[in-house]
Amino acid sequence: MKTYPLNIFLIDDRGLEYLVATRVIIATSEQARRVGLIGMETLPPYYGMLLYPCNAIHMRGVKFPIDVIYMDKNMQVVRVVRSINPEETDKGHHEAYYTLELPSNTIQYNPISMRMAYKL
Repeated sequence: MKTYPLNIFLIDDRGLEYLVATRVIIATSEQARRVGLIGMETLPPYYGMLLYPCNAIHMRGVKFPIDVIYMDKNMQVVRVVRSINPEETDKGHHEAYYTLELPSNTIQYNPISMRMAYKL
């Protein structure tokens, strides 16, 4: 899968930025979203997969745990799941439009009041 140099930050209500990814796989087609991280051995630090539109995920065929951030169309965080394990399914969030998958243990704080931003 092709990765893109894209710095993704979570920004809190004080404007502080938390870098969570610098290389991103972007999955916008139905096929790309369905395959997701299947076949990868790991997701390196500061790598992520951004899926949209996407409001829930499955981990069937994925070999490693991940952190998941669900965001609405305004990139406001609506739900966070830490360390979802392989073979699990997550219910997601009905308001989610963007889903960002990150290496497990990337999220060490509670970003629910945050929004996502990116810089090329």
